[in-house]
Amino acid sequence: MFPTAVVLLALAAPGAPPAESYQKAEALYAADEFGKAEPLYRAALDTDDQFLKRRAYNRLLALYLRSGRPDKAVALSKPYRDWLKALPDADEGVAALDLLVGRCLLDLGYADDADKHLRAALVAKAPLPPDRALEALRLRAEVALQQKDPRERDRWAELEKAAAERATATRAANDGPGRV
Repeated sequence: MFPTAVVLLALAAPGAPPAESYQKAEALYAADEFGKAEPLYRAALDTDDQFLKRRAYNRLLALYLRSGRPDKAVALSKPYRDWLKALPDADEGVAALDLLVGRCLLDLGYADDADKHLRAALVAKAPLPPDRALEALRLRAEVALQQKDPRERDRWAELEKAAAERATATRAANDGPGRV
């Protein structure tokens, strides 16, 4: 066996508690050792603790984005979505997941599919936080740009309007972090 394969197998040893696997994966993730962290996060998914499982899914998605593998993030999104839909507070996570999948699909060149996910994120039951909603609007404008869609100008205008409304609301609420 190759030395790195032995290390990966040792790190993801069967029988290790999911919380312990997650903690080891966090240390490796912080050290930018994504290849070693991935199997540990996957091992952490084998838990009944909803909080830990959600964190492990989110970290795996972030790991795939940071390591330039949006295709793997898209593939992981299906089991994550299926699991999320079984939870009572599923709506909150699904909108954020749609935004992330839309970004990944756009990066991969699937503009039509990206637009569907971005639209779903914007009209979800549990709305996205304002900064994430602005990101979704920006990505939809980029989709229109890629597709040479005649509605491109309208999408940029919608983004500008939403950003102006957000700026006005943060000034009115004296929300310092929101202004940044």
